[in-house]
Amino acid sequence: MPVSLLRICLTLLTLLQLLSVMPARAGESTPVMTGLTGNGEAGAGENTEDPKTLTRRHDPLVVSGDLLPVFDNVPIENLRLLAHDGRSLKVIPFQVDERDPEGEFIFTKGPAAGRDEDKGRFDYNDEIVFLAQDTGAKALPDEWAGLGDMGAEIVINDPQDPSRKGWVYLIHFPQHPPPLSTTDYVHYSPGREIVRSDYYTLKYKPGAPFYMDIICPESAGGNGQDFFDRVKVRLSVDAFFHLLHIQKTEEDFKSRVMGWKDGPVRVLRRVENYFRILFNLSSPSIFSVNEYYQRLTYTPVQITIPFRLKWVFNTFAVNDWTWRIYGDFPGLKGGLAYTDRNLDGFHFTGHHSAEEIAKNVDLSRFKWGYNTRAGVGTWFPNLLMPEMLYGVLALYVVDDENQPDQPDDIPGLIGGGMKGQLKDFNPDLMNKLDPGTYELSLDTYFPNPGMGIAEVEEWLQIRNVPLQVEIGAVRLKTEAGKDRRNQGSKSVEPPSSADKNRGFSGLLTDTRGRELRLHDLYFYAGSFRVTPRTTILGRLFTKDKYLLLNFKDIRRLEHRFEKTDPISEMKNPMVQSLTMQNGKTIELLGCKPCGFSGRLPDGKKVFLWDTQIRSLAFVPE
Repeated sequence: MPVSLLRICLTLLTLLQLLSVMPARAGESTPVMTGLTGNGEAGAGENTEDPKTLTRRHDPLVVSGDLLPVFDNVPIENLRLLAHDGRSLKVIPFQVDERDPEGEFIFTKGPAAGRDEDKGRFDYNDEIVFLAQDTGAKALPDEWAGLGDMGAEIVINDPQDPSRKGWVYLIHFPQHPPPLSTTDYVHYSPGREIVRSDYYTLKYKPGAPFYMDIICPESAGGNGQDFFDRVKVRLSVDAFFHLLHIQKTEEDFKSRVMGWKDGPVRVLRRVENYFRILFNLSSPSIFSVNEYYQRLTYTPVQITIPFRLKWVFNTFAVNDWTWRIYGDFPGLKGGLAYTDRNLDGFHFTGHHSAEEIAKNVDLSRFKWGYNTRAGVGTWFPNLLMPEMLYGVLALYVVDDENQPDQPDDIPGLIGGGMKGQLKDFNPDLMNKLDPGTYELSLDTYFPNPGMGIAEVEEWLQIRNVPLQVEIGAVRLKTEAGKDRRNQGSKSVEPPSSADKNRGFSGLLTDTRGRELRLHDLYFYAGSFRVTPRTTILGRLFTKDKYLLLNFKDIRRLEHRFEKTDPISEMKNPMVQSLTMQNGKTIELLGCKPCGFSGRLPDGKKVFLWDTQIRSLAFVPE
C-alpha cells in the first residue's frame, strides 16, 4: 500500500475512534431510636409534626457535605441517618462516599483504591447517599434534639409539587453510635463482574464496557433467566466517494476495572476504557465511574471529537458517518416496546420486515423507550444527552430472529435503540462543535416486567426533574449543654475585581437559594471529567440555529423549565436564558446532563449540574 494511502487510512481510523462512543455512571428491621421528651426522659414519639407526603420511591438522593458544614471533620464512622416511620426514629440504609480535593471518588478496593487526605473524616465534597423510599415523616424537635452531639434535618421535596415532602435526620454520635442498618440494596462481585439487587442481575464479559446479560429474578416478577444478548455499538465511515468503508463494533472497545466500592445503597465501579484502532494500536485511556442502585444504574458514555467535524468530513471526502447503539433482547420476544412517539406499543414477534416496521413504527425521533414482557423482564434505557441533540437521533428497531448481526452471543436480532447519521446533523451544529470530549449518561431502569405506559413518567422524573434537597434545623450542643440552631448557609459577597486575575469568576445561585462566589469557572458538556470550556454551545429555543458563546460575552445566565420544545417537540426541556454584555437576551435550549465547576474563595473545588443551578452572574477576566 502506498505510504500516502496508508497515512490516510490511519487518519480515518483515528477519526473513527475519536468520533466513537465510549462508555466511560427489602431489608431487615433497623434499630429504633428514642428521642428526648421535654422533661429529658427517653421515650418513643407517638406522632410527628408533619406526615411524609413524598410519593417518589426509586430516586437516589445525594447530599453533598458543603450543605452540612457543621459536620466538617467529624469521623464518618460515627454518623447515622435516621427517618421517622410515624412512631419512632430508626436508622435507615445510607452510605458516605468520599471524594478527593479534585472531586474524584475514593475507592476501597482495586488497583485505584486509596484513602482521602482527611483520613476518614467528613468534608465539604463527601456525599451522603440514600433512597427516596427510606425518607420519613417530620419528627418533633424533642425527638432528635438530644441524639448525639450534633444533628441536621434534611428535607426532600418534589419540585413538581412542593407539598410532597420527606425527611431524614443526620446525627453524629461522639461515641458508641447505634448499629447501622442491616439492609444492603446492591451487591458487586469483582472478578466475576456481576452486579445484583433484588430487582436485577447484570453480568459483564471480562474486558467489555457494557453489560451482556440481564436477569430479572422470580421474586421481582421475572423468570430468573437471561433475556438479553448484549448492548451493541456499531460504527461505520464511508469515505473517498464510497471507496473506503470502515466498521467497528462494541468488541473494539475494551475496559478494565480499576477500583470499586460496594456500599449498602450504591456500588461505584471505576473503569478504564480505550478503543482498539488497528491491530495493537489503541486510543488513550478514558476513566469513568459507573453507579449502581437498587433499581437503576448510571453509565457515563463519552464521545471524543478531535477536529472541527465539517473540516474533517470535507477534507477526507467522508460520504457518511453512522453510529447505532441498541440492545439485542431475544428473551423479550412476544413482549411490547414503547417510545415517546409510539405510545400504543409495538409487538415483537421475531418476524417483522424492515418495511413493516417503517410502516407501523414512528422512527423519526427518539427520546426514550423501553421493552417489556410480563413474567420475563423489562429493559428501560434512558440516554441523557444535551437537549439540542433530541430530534437529531432516530429510532432504530429490528425484529427478525433470522437476521445476521454479528458479533453476538445469540443469532438473530430482536432489539432497538438509536441511530445517528451525518445527513441528520444540522451543518450549523457540525461547524460550531468544538473539539474535545463530551459525555452522555446511559441510565438503565428496572421496573416490573410487563410495565404499562402509565408508569413511565415516574422513572423519567428521576433525571428530568430531580428531587430537591434542603437543610432544615441544625442542632449543636454547646459546651454548656444547650442547643443552638442554624437555619442554613448565609449568602456571600459578590465577586470582587481581585478575582479577575484568576480566570473567569462569578456569583452562582443554586436551586436552594445559596449564593456561591466562584473563580476558575468552567463549563462541561457532561461531568467534570470531560473537556473544561469557557464557551457554551446551544440551539436557539425557538429556531433550528446553533450559537457558540464565550463567557466573556455573557453577563448572566438563568435556567428554567418549559412544557415543550417547539422544534423537537421534546417535553420538559430546560431553557438557558442568557443576558449578554451588550444587554441582548438570548434563549438557548439547555443541557440537563451538563454542569459548571469553580473554586470557592478558600480554593475548594465544587461542581454543580445545570439542574442544580438557578443563575450564574459572570465576571470576565
